[in-house]
Amino acid sequence: VLSTLVVLNLACAGLLISYVLKYVDAIAKVFATSMAMFITPLLSYLFFRTGLSLAMYLGVFTAACGLHLYYMTPQDGAGHDLVLASDPDLAKREIIVAEK
Repeated sequence: VLSTLVVLNLACAGLLISYVLKYVDAIAKVFATSMAMFITPLLSYLFFRTGLSLAMYLGVFTAACGLHLYYMTPQDGAGHDLVLASDPDLAKREIIVAEK
């Protein structure tokens, strides 16, 4: 019975993963895979009380920072109102207005 449940669990997980990965870009696939590698030890800790190492914590932190940097907009991290434009005169006017 247990082996049947394991096979069904892995089959459902495979179908779910293939459905999700079909509609995302390549970088998001890498992030999804890396986050899955970090969810697995957390679930292992919750169900089997295995230890969590410092390397796992650092990996989760690094992946979370990478996800944040990938999905943030330029306005999130700029700290100022710098406008980039293809027309240099327009960009100069916008920068002057933003500085005032």
